[in-house]
Amino acid sequence: LMRAIFRLYVDVETTGSSSQFYDKFSSRYYLSDILMELWDDQHYRRSLHELVAANEKLVLNTINMLLNDANWLLDDTIDTLQELHGLQMIMGNPADWNSLTQEQQKEKRERFAELEKKLKRTLRLANSSVQVLVALTGDENIRKVFLRPEVVERVAVMLNYYLKQLVGPRCQELKLKNKEDYGWEPKNLLTDIMRAYLNLAKSDKFAAAIAIDHRSYSESIFLSAIDKATRIRFLRPPEIQEFRLLLQEIQKTEEIEEKEAELFADAPDEFLDPIMSTLMQDPVTLPASGMVCDRPVIERHLLSDPSDPFNRKPLKAEHLIPNVELRARIREYMNLKKAGAR
Repeated sequence: LMRAIFRLYVDVETTGSSSQFYDKFSSRYYLSDILMELWDDQHYRRSLHELVAANEKLVLNTINMLLNDANWLLDDTIDTLQELHGLQMIMGNPADWNSLTQEQQKEKRERFAELEKKLKRTLRLANSSVQVLVALTGDENIRKVFLRPEVVERVAVMLNYYLKQLVGPRCQELKLKNKEDYGWEPKNLLTDIMRAYLNLAKSDKFAAAIAIDHRSYSESIFLSAIDKATRIRFLRPPEIQEFRLLLQEIQKTEEIEEKEAELFADAPDEFLDPIMSTLMQDPVTLPASGMVCDRPVIERHLLSDPSDPFNRKPLKAEHLIPNVELRARIREYMNLKKAGAR
């Protein structure tokens, strides 16, 4: 049954229907519901662990689809909340509202009603995806898949971005009157996001992935989350302490990352990944185009698009050719730079 759930979760990505992009969310909502119903049953949990051992690629593809869905649904939720908040502010301010023509007021009321329906639908799907994310990252056997090089940065970036939305400087834009009517419970979502962090917190790879996310990660955002969790008490004191320890680990990793970025700033272009412009650690050659990429970068691309990004020809991860000679030269360059910095 677990294999069937995970296989179907992946397969509904493409149904051939003109509405397949939206259909997949509904299908995966019910699959997620089944998975959560079975989650505490030890027989099915063992079956899932056996699936990870026998077919980690299927589990990896499922996790990739889960992250894609959660990102899209949460993004759509944030955009809808911000627009609804803006409309509530206008409709609740007599001066602003009365300055509009009757036609403009009608348009805004219609738009408000449209957004209300959309928010209820999207939130239901988004909450389901996040709950599955928390459950899967909480299982030691499945957690290792989230920590694979081609996935861990995506998870970190996603969690950082939504943590910033929920506790950052613009979080007031997500406030709604009568939020319960829409199923909008920001405290619950923040709890789930922080628990996902904690589930992955024991891995150095995860702390490093958070630290290199210069778009959304900041110490101040983490401190705001800790402060809110402490004041509202939606996390237990030991969990809050774990979150503090995670922040300390990120700060240490951030210092190392900054020093290495400065140390390797003069790396030759041939040592840099052509997609991310970062120093490659595991260079591989793409057989169709002959381009060289860092393995985690190209494998991350292939999870969602099984084609060579440089010529669009079909490409699978197993077709990548390790560039042993280039890897040796990159290692030599890095060792020489580190030796010179001592």
